[in-house]
Amino acid sequence: MWSSVTEILAVVLPSLFTGGALVVFLAKNWFLEHLRSSIRSEYDQKLERVKADLSARNATQIEELKASLAKDISVISAVQKSFSDSYNSAQTHRVQSIKELWDALLCVQRNTPAVFTFLDVLPSTEYGETLGTRKFKTFSDISQDDIMKMIGGKVTEAQSHRLLAGEYLWSLFSAYLALSARIAIHFQSGRANQNVTPWYEDSGCISIVQSVCTASEFAKFQQLQFGRITSIRGFIESKFLSSANRILNGQASSDIAIEEANRIVSAIMIANQNGS
Repeated sequence: MWSSVTEILAVVLPSLFTGGALVVFLAKNWFLEHLRSSIRSEYDQKLERVKADLSARNATQIEELKASLAKDISVISAVQKSFSDSYNSAQTHRVQSIKELWDALLCVQRNTPAVFTFLDVLPSTEYGETLGTRKFKTFSDISQDDIMKMIGGKVTEAQSHRLLAGEYLWSLFSAYLALSARIAIHFQSGRANQNVTPWYEDSGCISIVQSVCTASEFAKFQQLQFGRITSIRGFIESKFLSSANRILNGQASSDIAIEEANRIVSAIMIANQNGS
């Protein structure tokens, strides 16, 4: 079949070399693929270990964070409860103090001498000696007992509620009390001297009235011909209630209008120092 050895070799040798190359190629590809697979497997294993480690760390950190947050929340809750309890207790006492101060103001109102009603409708022309010499039979005298009754009772306990009720409400109550007492003493003194001048011309009374009024409010007061006592006392009562409601509703603190409170208290002190 083959004509010579040369022809045989010419056919066989290339086949051998081709087959060998194929084997080498296949072996090379198998090795590379095996290497890739091995590397990928090792990489995947390391990646899983890293993931597991990170997951464990994260879980630990998350648990630590949860524990820290729970501790913080517990502390905050305790602080909030303590503050809430303290605030509620203080608010309860504040409400009681405001109520007691208002009751003391009403005590002054209820025990006001009856002659105040007649003074409210008396023209300024009928003051002086006419009123001082008792020509008006309906105008009774004001005794020392009348004055003590007006400023006694619950009124004497009002000072103990000053701290929690606040300086402004205290100043309004003090103005109400001081003005009422001063009008009574002014009338009593005028009767003794047989010459009762209008109380609204007394410097001490006017000083107290001005202290609780703005300029426009005081101007309106001066324009009144009758009902000045009722008007100014009702005005103070209204201010007291309005401010008390704002404090109790949480719209203002008990330290509101501290400058105004100081002005009112100063006016009362000056009026008391000047005497009747």
